Amino acid sequence: MFNFLKNMFSISKQPIEKKSEDSYLNELEELIDGFGYYANSEPINSEITKKGNEMLQRIEVIEKNITNTTDTNLVCILGLSFLTYSKWYLRGIEQKVYLEKCIKYLNNSILLSSENITAREKLGKLLIDEKLVRDLEKGKSILTKLNINNQLKPQFNSTLSKAKRQTTKTYKAPNSYNYCKFSDPSPAVFREERILFRTKIRQFKKEKKINELEIVLNQYYNLGVLVTLCYGNFDCNSATSGIEYENAKVIVKENCKKLKYSFLENGYISNSSFLSKTDWKNFDSTFGISDKKVVI
Repeated sequence: MFNFLKNMFSISKQPIEKKSEDSYLNELEELIDGFGYYANSEPINSEITKKGNEMLQRIEVIEKNITNTTDTNLVCILGLSFLTYSKWYLRGIEQKVYLEKCIKYLNNSILLSSENITAREKLGKLLIDEKLVRDLEKGKSILTKLNINNQLKPQFNSTLSKAKRQTTKTYKAPNSYNYCKFSDPSPAVFREERILFRTKIRQFKKEKKINELEIVLNQYYNLGVLVTLCYGNFDCNSATSGIEYENAKVIVKENCKKLKYSFLENGYISNSSFLSKTDWKNFDSTFGISDKKVVI
């Protein structure tokens, strides 16, 4: 009896034999088959999540067993497995860690072989399409190089065109802004200018053009300063008196070339209703929350 138990425990301690790399490749292909067992387009619930966890566990077991592989195709499909899992079973910010894993393995696959066209195409598309990890310039560069060499498959042409459109907008933020142009400093004129600024801010945020976003926000900030100098704590959503309007003309003329304020240096304008709570959130998300306040 003792010998039987001894033999049983010695067998259980023996390492599980690893599969061949071809077996792992086939298993991953089976896991991400769009018509296979794990394919999912249903709303996420506890049962679906359980199935997704099972898929993830199988991927992670393979990941551990191929740590030292030099097979570019195996590394590529490992990355695509994490991408597929995130699309089938996760939503929102939960996807980010697995998208980043996919990027890591696609890059590793390309390092193993720059001739792995699939890895390069998939990486370029991922960097263009996925907001959580978007890098339009890099994604466009990857697909453009493939296209120049006639290596880009036709189904990726629309992705490349999309990246080109989103990175070649005609409007660019000028480094200077003419505050002296307001010969008519009426609330209606300032209100229209505010609409234009907000449109530009949304555009640059969407395109992740951080430098131009910072320029436009600082220009908008100084417009807020100018309006506050002219009308005090006034949102410009209605008309003002004739006397205030005439005073505003003088204030613009005297101050339009002196405006050198910035959110980083001066912080929130305490006595300004011209800039909304949403406007300040844009400043916060771009420059960071400020501990400064200024009264104009």
